[in-house]
Amino acid sequence: MLPNVSTNIRNVVPLRITETVVMTLLNVMIAAADGAALADLASATSLTSLTLQYVTGDPDALDPLSTLTAVSYFQLYNSDIVDLGALSSWPSLAQVNVGTSAVTDLTPLVDNPGIAGGDYLYFAADPIDCTAQAANIAALKSRVGSLYISNCP
Repeated sequence: MLPNVSTNIRNVVPLRITETVVMTLLNVMIAAADGAALADLASATSLTSLTLQYVTGDPDALDPLSTLTAVSYFQLYNSDIVDLGALSSWPSLAQVNVGTSAVTDLTPLVDNPGIAGGDYLYFAADPIDCTAQAANIAALKSRVGSLYISNCP
């Protein structure tokens, strides 16, 4: 296994990553991909950093990625993804940056027992309903070092 492998994957439709490549990935940035193709990353269990931009077509595209338990840094921008459910099973997660996406529910982050201490959660221009998410926001504020939600006071 390579000690540190990073890759940027842009404008790849359909995205297909071979098992050999997936097993060596630590950091991945994917831009302009069909959300259904993200399932190819499910076996990248050594992945520590995942950045997704312009992922379209499947609001539940992260669901197959619940196996990525080593991810500590996650970014999601300009995407159709709504459901962050997979993040509830990423115990190493320490930093989340989400912007201009379709995310509305913070429950998966609250359900992740690994999110605590100095962790950093940032949401900008997402359709999060502050009133509906008030309990989740309060729970996260009490557990993390920094929580920013652009449309919530």
